[in-house]
Amino acid sequence: MLFLGIGIFQSVSTYYIWKADPIGKYLIPPVNPNYFYQYCLFHYFLNFFISLGAAIFLGLIFFILQKKNFVDINGTLLVILAAIIVGSPNFIIFLGLAFLIAIFLDLWQNYISPVRKQRFSNGEKRVKIKRKVSLILPMLISLILTILAGNIIAKYIGLAVLRI
Repeated sequence: MLFLGIGIFQSVSTYYIWKADPIGKYLIPPVNPNYFYQYCLFHYFLNFFISLGAAIFLGLIFFILQKKNFVDINGTLLVILAAIIVGSPNFIIFLGLAFLIAIFLDLWQNYISPVRKQRFSNGEKRVKIKRKVSLILPMLISLILTILAGNIIAKYIGLAVLRI
């Protein structure tokens, strides 16, 4: 709701600034309504709509993964909320960081996981206990990193050109 409120405030401010300008008054309704509406949509609301579309798309993907027991409901809700919070194109950075952190946490858990002895028909073997990796912690860490440094990361990896 905050994004929509800011977009509405910027649109109303643009309208009154252009209304006071002698040339700008020809760009606003009722003289030329299409230009003003397209300008406001592409400058103030498109980023939110792209983020909302990405959140819906990621939510559907995670919902399918949830049905196959790869993620839980909290991971699905967190990815939807995070995609809306970080915005476009930072949701790409958020997803990449989340999966990289998840891989490193899985490798770390695999490295420090306890070993137990199991009996097999050909003798006794030491077997590592595997745990299911939750995506909640990697997504929370990725969300914080993306909020704090997402624009800097986007500039260095070339995603800043996608910013509207």
